Amino acid sequence: MGFCPEHAITCLFYRTQYINIDRYGRYEDSPILGLGHFSLRKWFHISLFANFVFSNAGAVVTLLGTLFWLFTHFAWITHAQGWWVGIVTVIIATSSTSYSMAFAKMNYQILGWMWWPIILLLISSDQLLLASFALLGMALAGLTPIVLIVPIVFAMSFISSDPYVILTLMPGLVVSGIQVIGSIGLGSLLTTLKEIGGMIGAVSGGVRYKRMDLKLNWTFLYFCIIYSFALFFMSYAAGEFLILPSIAIGIFVINQSLFRIADIQSVIVVVFTIFAFEAIQLGPDVLVAVSLWTVANPIVSVLGINKGVKRRGLASEISYKPFDHSRLETALKEFLIGVPKGSSVYFAFDDPAGNYDHIFDGYRSLLELPLYVASQKEVHLFPDWWAVMETNYEGAPQCWGRSVPEVKLNCERFSADYAVIYDDTGKGLDADWLKEFDLMTIFDWNEIDSATLNDVLYSHKNPNLQWYLLKKISSSDS
Repeated sequence: MGFCPEHAITCLFYRTQYINIDRYGRYEDSPILGLGHFSLRKWFHISLFANFVFSNAGAVVTLLGTLFWLFTHFAWITHAQGWWVGIVTVIIATSSTSYSMAFAKMNYQILGWMWWPIILLLISSDQLLLASFALLGMALAGLTPIVLIVPIVFAMSFISSDPYVILTLMPGLVVSGIQVIGSIGLGSLLTTLKEIGGMIGAVSGGVRYKRMDLKLNWTFLYFCIIYSFALFFMSYAAGEFLILPSIAIGIFVINQSLFRIADIQSVIVVVFTIFAFEAIQLGPDVLVAVSLWTVANPIVSVLGINKGVKRRGLASEISYKPFDHSRLETALKEFLIGVPKGSSVYFAFDDPAGNYDHIFDGYRSLLELPLYVASQKEVHLFPDWWAVMETNYEGAPQCWGRSVPEVKLNCERFSADYAVIYDDTGKGLDADWLKEFDLMTIFDWNEIDSATLNDVLYSHKNPNLQWYLLKKISSSDS
């Protein structure tokens, strides 16, 4: 599913989506997601094609998609000085951003973003019919890219004083509209959008979980500084204030500080591609090259690369090969082997106390493994992100708690005969658990794959993680 272990395991999220769509259908309910009756219609944003391809070949998609995005910049060679196009492309190809997209952070969205450079070229060269087909390709790959591109295309129409530029969006918007309305219908649209708005931070009133990561942080400030630096000097070289890069930066700021429409890697691609577009059009200039290089090469730590640099050094941390998760998958199947099809399993986490960033106690990436294996077994393991979405309102059912009474209560509340609890202290299972539950199996991360555990839990010191599968003792057994 990827090259970086953390990213590859996290991307099993999309394989779980594929399993549910393939098994139950896009317009039905899934009994193994959310609280046990999750409507798959709410996944209106998912492209079936992109989901299928990425779920079955995640590492190939991110690498080839990035290469496609990169090499389409060469199409400018007939519209600008060839050697300058070559320099710009080399800056792009050797950048930390491109490396991150190919190997560390990007997901199925690359199937939409890979059309971005050619769309800009076709619009700027007045090949609007071809541009509309490229935008259609972007829309077929996902909803997020086409949504984020709308203000850019409108701005290009304004700059060129050509209203027909806006029409290039129509095929993509029509396809996206049919997908959205066809999935959830007009009647459920507002309700679903409100739920999604609560998850991305666009709606704050009446929600249980607040997105604290939308507040100012060093990563956000760092990107604002380097983008502002590049915008100033590239505008100085152009002799005028550049509108498109400023809009792209505005999209980044809104996404990172107001509401999260897309993952950060997607908005980084928006900004990077726009600056490359401007650099090629402006032509040879040292200030332009320096500005583009600055945008292209954020320090690797803020891109999600080299998170453990103090532990193992720069070179070892940023050298990735395809990560094979099959050994972990096999071990998880053994861990859950005693759970029959159709059962429910409560995975115990602390109450995040209204903080979206504290959901799943920092183990979000690792959780995707058992969720994926449970989906294969047709077992309902919860809470997952969809349970969070369904309970993201004040007064919603409580699905958190790690103490014996809390776990027992949640098992009864949600008709779960099984529970998974974790211990990261090294103390092992407390005897109090055995008064209410039978111990079935143990999944010890340090015995199974301690290297992967260290890579994924880079922020934890000396991780010592064990999962315990418990079965509730029934009254007839006691």
